[in-house]
Amino acid sequence: MSFESALSENSLPKCVGSDKNINEWSVKHFKQIKTWTNCHGYALGPGGEVYIGNFYDGKFHGQGFYRGDDGRTYEGQFNDHKKEGFGTYTYANGDVYIGEWLNAKYHGKGTFEYSNGDKYVGYWKKGKKHGEGILTKASGKIEKGKWKKNKLLR
Repeated sequence: MSFESALSENSLPKCVGSDKNINEWSVKHFKQIKTWTNCHGYALGPGGEVYIGNFYDGKFHGQGFYRGDDGRTYEGQFNDHKKEGFGTYTYANGDVYIGEWLNAKYHGKGTFEYSNGDKYVGYWKKGKKHGEGILTKASGKIEKGKWKKNKLLR
């Protein structure tokens, strides 16, 4: 998702004072963000982080796009400033998680593609592999079955 499309693909009104051309964090901008509710805006964090999306009561809420200062990104749903619902998280090292979130943790069905070529497809609970799943190693080895707290049950 590009920043331009993130700003244009929304039916909520633009947040008062939202400016996609802002390039420097300020206390004034931060205080203004805290007042945004039921709107779509562009926010810049003190370390260069960027959020484009929906706000409610000054928090990320609804659909949004986040880019951290280290290059990691998240595109998906937020609830009360946390990743929740469905979304895609790309780590700075190239790892990617696509799936369901609850309280900012992988939770439900999801796929994790590791930068080393391994891939897990299955269920998660509180950020760990939990339930039915298949881990396919880059070497071709397959680990399939029930998982609990990131461990395959034997």
